[in-house]
Amino acid sequence: MRANSLALRLFLSATVWTVLILLVTGFALSGLYRNSVERGFDRRLGVYLKTLIADLASPDIPIEKTSVIHLGSALTVSTELANEPPLPEPPYLLYVGARNFYKNFAGLLRALARSPELLKSFRLVCFGGGGFTPSEKSMIASLGLPSDAVRQLSGNDRLLSKLYSHASVFICPSLYEGFGIPVLEAMSQGCPVVCSDTSSLPEVAGNAAEYFAPEDPDAMLAAIERVINSPARAQQLTALGYERVKLFSWDRCASQTLDAYRRLLGVR
Repeated sequence: MRANSLALRLFLSATVWTVLILLVTGFALSGLYRNSVERGFDRRLGVYLKTLIADLASPDIPIEKTSVIHLGSALTVSTELANEPPLPEPPYLLYVGARNFYKNFAGLLRALARSPELLKSFRLVCFGGGGFTPSEKSMIASLGLPSDAVRQLSGNDRLLSKLYSHASVFICPSLYEGFGIPVLEAMSQGCPVVCSDTSSLPEVAGNAAEYFAPEDPDAMLAAIERVINSPARAQQLTALGYERVKLFSWDRCASQTLDAYRRLLGVR
């Protein structure tokens, strides 16, 4: 009977990653989830951060029923030789990951299209996320971006590490993020970070990023230009990033998650 009770308590201890999918796609929290918390079922493990907990908190979901557990970053770089595409010639701007709606890739393209001069000197390199879709290609063309101004690459962590290391800036234009691991990856590889000032990102990046409002292409472009046009600012962000990334690790994440489950089960 006790085993069944523990299993039920673990089942009803939801992670915020489960809820984040609902938030991003516009759905409300399920009645089962909300009711389980209202009735006092243990702790909700927040493998996220204070911003989302604040979004979810209400008088009937006490904040003390949450645990904030930050994720980590450990870009694994193999020393083995691999068949990799040649690195793009610097200078370039770097975007990493999927290009879904909430990632605001279209907003980034609109921002860059506002500065033909910038694109004479810099190209945008996109790592991962698959090849450009027909609609993305159409948008790139409709914005008047040069055919060689935006490039997509795929590969392993070794290639990604090199891209971070040689990029002028890493740009994260997301409208919403559950955490933002690429932000920490960029910092760990000495790449200045320019990112949205929304959701989790300010908590993750702290003072080690240049921020902008993601809905404003002009603000995004201005933030990018503040960094690429100022070697001093770029060097400052690189130094701050090296210090910032030390605050996050998978060992710490695992330890805090284990502690949360121990409290959940009443185990010391």
